Amino acid sequence: MLKNCLLILFSLLALSGCTKTANVPTDIPLDQEATKAAPWKPGEIVAQGNGFIYYDIAGSKSVSRSYPIYRAFVGILPNGHYMVQEFYSDSDRKFTDPYELSESADVNVISPIRDSQSIKGTITTWYPNGKKYGEDVRGEERGSFQSWYINGKPWMKGSLYKDLPYGHTTYWYPNGQKSHEGEQHYSEDVGEWKYWDMQGRELTKREFRHYQETEYQLLSPDDSLK
Repeated sequence: MLKNCLLILFSLLALSGCTKTANVPTDIPLDQEATKAAPWKPGEIVAQGNGFIYYDIAGSKSVSRSYPIYRAFVGILPNGHYMVQEFYSDSDRKFTDPYELSESADVNVISPIRDSQSIKGTITTWYPNGKKYGEDVRGEERGSFQSWYINGKPWMKGSLYKDLPYGHTTYWYPNGQKSHEGEQHYSEDVGEWKYWDMQGRELTKREFRHYQETEYQLLSPDDSLK
């Protein structure tokens, strides 16, 4: 089961002495006075490092690939949050849509943990080819996560509680058939999980109690069609 389904890991470093600017959106409603008073200009590159994209290789297994990315400052919102956006360094294509950070210290001095805690609202990420990769709602008591294969078909979808998978979670194969689904509590599998093959036939059922597998049922092809 994927334990890293929150889609995005950042390893960003503070950037100094860079004169390049990014083409950030100008139609976002910002607090203009606060943005003018900020230590960064809209479009200014404030951090660079690596962004990670997970690629499915076998149903529930995945591999990650890192890409050089940079972060640009967009502005300050009326709620006081900081709007930023990431881009792929080699192509200047967007790695994320603009999203909110609640803490000024996380705009350009970032660790993966602090960055995750500071994200508020929706964060949308993109593959290098421009197709949508993931969309999470973070920083709220109840949130959600969803990601897509590079062919555009859904890969996984579930709910978050305090930024951790909690509730019903569903995974799909690249051909669009459902792969497996069940409940998660704080990223741990609980209750009954069902598994299907790529033709849609039910394969197995697994029961998890106290975060451990307690029952395993292997279904024959005939059983799966009953």
